[in-house]
Amino acid sequence: MRREARRFGGVETMFRHVNLTGAVGITPETFSRGGAPNWPDELNNHQAFVFVHGYNVNQQQARGWQAEFFKRLWWSGSRAQFWGVTWYGTESQVTVGTAHLTANYQANVVHAIGTAPQLADFIREMRKPETGITKVNAAGHSLGNMVVSSAISDYQAPVDRYFMIDAAVAAEAYDGAVGGAIGEHVVQSDDGTANMPNTDWNKDFRGVYPSRLWASNWHKLFPTPSGNPATDDNRAKLTWRDRFAPKLGTAYYDFHSTGEEVLDYNDASTPSLPLVLLQVAANKAGEYLHFTLPFGTGQPAGHKTWQYQEQLKGRTITGKILGSNYGGWGFNILRFKKSPGSVSGKGPIMTSSLLSPDEATALSALLSNADLQAEPFFRPGGFWNKVGTWKYDPTTKTNSWSSERLNRLYDPATGSTFASDHRDTLLARMIPAMSPPAGRIPVRALDSPVEGGRNFDMSSVAIRGLSEPWLSPPVRTDKKWRHSDLREVAYPYVRGLYDRIVEKGTLKEMIP
Repeated sequence: MRREARRFGGVETMFRHVNLTGAVGITPETFSRGGAPNWPDELNNHQAFVFVHGYNVNQQQARGWQAEFFKRLWWSGSRAQFWGVTWYGTESQVTVGTAHLTANYQANVVHAIGTAPQLADFIREMRKPETGITKVNAAGHSLGNMVVSSAISDYQAPVDRYFMIDAAVAAEAYDGAVGGAIGEHVVQSDDGTANMPNTDWNKDFRGVYPSRLWASNWHKLFPTPSGNPATDDNRAKLTWRDRFAPKLGTAYYDFHSTGEEVLDYNDASTPSLPLVLLQVAANKAGEYLHFTLPFGTGQPAGHKTWQYQEQLKGRTITGKILGSNYGGWGFNILRFKKSPGSVSGKGPIMTSSLLSPDEATALSALLSNADLQAEPFFRPGGFWNKVGTWKYDPTTKTNSWSSERLNRLYDPATGSTFASDHRDTLLARMIPAMSPPAGRIPVRALDSPVEGGRNFDMSSVAIRGLSEPWLSPPVRTDKKWRHSDLREVAYPYVRGLYDRIVEKGTLKEMIP
């Protein structure tokens, strides 16, 4: 039998690629590839594997991420048809030499969710009978998990197995339950023990501001949704809790790391934005901002960057670096002051003194839910603030950008519709998470009683292995699995991750 000759070529001739940057109005710089001449369909096992890169990865950098992930998965025995997905997660990226810095994380959260319907459409096309694909596996790295999670939860992407790697998504988005034993659920308490709030609210002022006043709990001031769109107030849905609750039919696996640096968190005092900027000016950007290091490595330098962008929501002037300029942990300093206002109690007196936690507690007892719905204790944002969101048209399968003034959120006549139209942008910029990210801690709600554990600590012996130190440059003597080790450390040291993915996805098996 005569066989077609294979030609030598780069690794990109062995896998396929789809560029989805056009979903949010960006001109594609790399072409989609529907075929893989050096890994044709007759050699795959009728499964597909879709990989979505993370934040601060531009279109050319995405090629490197996709090629490296494919090679490592293939070395571990995968015979699935592989697709690399490129999306736009680099708004505000600047390049200095070979280092790359993307300061506006939250803008790219909006783009991630805006890309999700296009990813879902792509996966549905992949599952058509004529393609021969019977199973779809998806993996996301870092913020790429926001794209995949939304595609599955919001647009019913038919994914059989979902591998979350260093997920930069609040763990409560997958498990919003509150209560139970310590470690059973991921949502932190609304008190002085919690590490996720800006410490001005629960540690540094010798008291805790009433949780009723927190932006993370604003949704509780509205009636619990009944499921009736005609009567429900959609502001009750402005919470990260269960935003991406696991869907039946998809097996979720959380590959997190207790040794994470970018997704790490602790109870240290929250720095102010001026302090952050001073540190950046002193060439210490790596303490706060996510950027890839120079000299050829793609390892990020940020430490606790994810926690800082949550804690600085509502605490910045422009909302362009780390945090945002409304909601979050800002104070409504024009309305709630130590001085009570005029004789009638209306209107602020311009004083710089904030209410103390004890004073806020006394005030909270006097305010109804309706009062705080219209005039929140947290920073509401200025009249001219605009909120923009990508709106998907399922008929044309395209997005359009829609923006409105933020003041509509607080109007009883328009608030519910505004919250529905801009829910994800408000979550990204206004509503802080009350859990660490899923890439840092296990999410027990993902475990299967049949299969057993689906949470894997990549810093553990089970994944990272026993060999010390890692000799791959630079030499590593600690036992921490860092944010981009899946790519930046040589395969022999990190193969435990890829072996486990291949095992759980049954990616070696030939499925008829």
